[in-house]
Amino acid sequence: MRRGVVVAAVLAALMAALGTTDASASGDAHTRHEHGYPLPDRHATPGKVAHHAPPRKFCRSGYSSRHRSVSDSMRRRVFEEYGIAYSKHGHFEIDHLIPLELGGANGIKNLWPERGRIPNAKDGLENELHNRVCQGQLSARHARRAIARDWVKAMKHYGTTSYVYVTSGHHHGGGGSGGGGAGHGSYPRSWFTNCTAVNRHWPHGIGKKHAHDHTTGTPVTTFKHSSHLYRHAMSINSGLDGDKDGIACERA
Repeated sequence: MRRGVVVAAVLAALMAALGTTDASASGDAHTRHEHGYPLPDRHATPGKVAHHAPPRKFCRSGYSSRHRSVSDSMRRRVFEEYGIAYSKHGHFEIDHLIPLELGGANGIKNLWPERGRIPNAKDGLENELHNRVCQGQLSARHARRAIARDWVKAMKHYGTTSYVYVTSGHHHGGGGSGGGGAGHGSYPRSWFTNCTAVNRHWPHGIGKKHAHDHTTGTPVTTFKHSSHLYRHAMSINSGLDGDKDGIACERA
């Protein structure tokens, strides 16, 4: 009888230990902070991509709004996962770690309670990564991995933007493994009226992918490298590239 009690106690202890190491168990997940920004629990929210969500689909206008589907029961489950009372849900956003703009899924492995204002810094990073993928400058695989592993580090590396590039009509072409093609972007014309407007969004200018600054001084190399964006800018105002070196409004 005593042996049975001991065995039961050992089994109970093992189950309790396993429960504390399983980050997906209810209430075990915790957000962490890096440079003042919140990040999700790595085990509970590793990030997940939706099935059949290549760039040719998520680069299309309206993709995110059409595919955003998080039920009330799923929202409650996310808060339960992180041990947060649902009565406090007004202080949080249910965030997609890998955003819908990169083909992220609506499932529990990709959702976490992000505290803070809306829109926030992560939203700006999501826009930047989406734009790079959809313009063929970065593969979807690399963008997803960067934001899922540590979105704060990704933000420091890639930066943020409030502008979202989308394609209209059929999307063609590709860039890198899983990357998107250039497509036809709906850029605001007001962003290209003069160099002051351009530099407000791209401080060092916009140039063709392999362009070199023609100058007698130190050449500018930190301009936005995008042949598609350069062509778009020039189609609106050909005077933006005064020295015809393939870089519009270059500035150190």
